Amino acid sequence: MDRIAEDLMPIGAFASRTRLSLKALRLYDGIGLLNPVHVNPSSGYRYYAESQVRDAQTIALLRRLGMPLNSISAIIEMEADEAMRALDRYWAEVEEAFRQRRGLLSYVRGYLQGEENDMSYEVDVRVVPGRQVLSVTKELYVSELPEYIQSSIEALIGSVTDQGASVVGAPEAIYHGQVDDDNNGPVEVTIPFEGEIVVDSGFSIKDESGRREAFTTLTLGQLEFPDILQAYDAVHGWITRSGKTPSASPREVYFSLQESPAIDEPFCDVAWPFT
Repeated sequence: MDRIAEDLMPIGAFASRTRLSLKALRLYDGIGLLNPVHVNPSSGYRYYAESQVRDAQTIALLRRLGMPLNSISAIIEMEADEAMRALDRYWAEVEEAFRQRRGLLSYVRGYLQGEENDMSYEVDVRVVPGRQVLSVTKELYVSELPEYIQSSIEALIGSVTDQGASVVGAPEAIYHGQVDDDNNGPVEVTIPFEGEIVVDSGFSIKDESGRREAFTTLTLGQLEFPDILQAYDAVHGWITRSGKTPSASPREVYFSLQESPAIDEPFCDVAWPFT
């Protein structure tokens, strides 16, 4: 036997000791999460130390919680107090995701039963004049959406004001396609402006025609999923019940750009152009 491995456990014994499968141990080795302390250069046999048992069992427990492997890799390198904070943050995210799914379940139940999910939203109509907008577009999934919208708005406003031009309206996020875990838009963020500017890389200037649009106003709290779906249903439902036809992509109009907006104050409109 390899002398270096005499006091170590071969992978089979380590699997029994930790109740991890050989497949899992090979995976963790392959991604650098739990490497054997020694690999026989001629046979390729993997050997583990008793000191690795705790890490292996910690990995198994965290996987039972559904934690992704990259997050586990960070936690097992942390001191106990830091690891506890990281675990608490992860679980808060899990509970938030479950809360959203519970809300979505109620929405889907109503949808399947043919119930109206949109009756609590008041829909109005307005005319938006033609204007010039600075625009940026990206294909992205729902997890990337909040950061993309926020950073894009800041970048567009900065590009306009830094060049001495004027922002003359609220920024919009326009959804040219479905955005969720499986569909990636694209999403266009625009800001209306007046003046002369040089277009930064990745941005474009567009001339928007005047339009009529139906809209409903939401608080910051109502932007949460799945409440936001009901708002879109309300606006689209008003358009179809009124015998109108959607004429462009739906959008969110962010008229509140406060640093820390109140959860129950008006924050944005969900709007849909129509003819």
